[in-house]
Amino acid sequence: MAQPTNEWTSSFSSDFNETYAMIHFIEAWITVAVSIFQIALLGILVYRESSENKNRVVFTQVNCFLLFSIATNCLALVFIEFGKNTKGTGTYQSFYILSIVSYFAYQFLVVQYTLNRGLPDIQALISTSRIYFIILVVVIQTITLTLVMISIIMVLATDVAIFSNSANVLHYFQSVCDGLIFVFDLAVLSYYGLYLHKVKRDGYDFEVKRLYILSQFGVASFIVFQVFLATSATLTQFTNPRQLMSIFDQNFWIAFIHIQNLSPLVYTFVQLGMKYTLHREKKRRIAENMRNIENAKDKINKFLAPSEMQTVKNSVADKENTIRESHST
Repeated sequence: MAQPTNEWTSSFSSDFNETYAMIHFIEAWITVAVSIFQIALLGILVYRESSENKNRVVFTQVNCFLLFSIATNCLALVFIEFGKNTKGTGTYQSFYILSIVSYFAYQFLVVQYTLNRGLPDIQALISTSRIYFIILVVVIQTITLTLVMISIIMVLATDVAIFSNSANVLHYFQSVCDGLIFVFDLAVLSYYGLYLHKVKRDGYDFEVKRLYILSQFGVASFIVFQVFLATSATLTQFTNPRQLMSIFDQNFWIAFIHIQNLSPLVYTFVQLGMKYTLHREKKRRIAENMRNIENAKDKINKFLAPSEMQTVKNSVADKENTIRESHST
C-alpha cells in the first residue's frame, strides 16, 4: 500500500510531512466530491436505460462494478484521512487496514472487469484462448488476496524484523502481481487492436459496432490503469521517500502521489463514457430498425389485400418488441 507509515514519516522532515498531509487531505475530499458526481452520473444513465426498457435489469454486472469501484477507491483515501486524525494506535491501525482492503478491492474489481469486458473480443477472434485469460486472472486475484494479508501483517507488526521481512515479501509479490496485470492488460489490448483492425477491414453491423466501441475505450482504460499501477508500484518499492528522492527530487514524489490518488477517477470517467456511448449506439440502432420496419410496412400496404393486413400488423408489432428487448447494453 503506497501510503506513508509511522516508520518513515517520523524520520522524515516535518516540512515534507506537512506537504504530504495537505496533499492527501485535499485529494481525499476531491475524490469524495468527484465520486458523488460519478455516482450521480451513473444513476442518470441507469435511469435512462430503465425508463426506455421496462424489462431492463438495474443491477447489471457493469453497473455493480462501477458503483463498487467508485466506492472502494473513495474509501481507500478517506480511511487513511480518518486514520491520520486519530491518536490511538489501535484506531489508526484499524483505519489503515480498512484502507488496504479498499485499495486492493479496487484493483481486484478492475482486473475482473477488464476480463469481462475483453472476453467478447477475445471470443470473436480466437475463442480457444479464452481459458488462458481466465486462468491468468485467477492467479492475479490469488496474489492480490495474498498482498492484502501481507499488508495487514505489516500494519499490525510490533517487531521490526517481522515488519522488514513482510515488507520484502510484499515488494516481491507486488512486483509479480503488477507484472502479471501488465501482461494481462497488454494481451487484452492486443486483442482490442486486432479487432479494431479487423473491423476497419471488414466493416461492421450493430453487434460488431458494439465490440468496436468496447475496443476503443479498452485502449484508453489500459493506458490509465497502467499509469495508476506504475505509480503505485514505484511508491510501494520506495517505502521511504528518501530512497526515491535520492533518484528524483521531491516534486517527482508529489507528482506520483497526485497520479496514484487521482488516476482512478479518470479511469471511472472512461468507463462511464463507454457506457454512455454504448447506450447511444443502441438507441441509434433501434431507431434505424424502426425506420426500416416503417418503410417495409409502407411497401407492404401497397400490395396486400385488406383481409391480410391485420396478420401483417401483428407480425410487425412482434418484431418491434423483439428489437427493443434485444438491443441492450
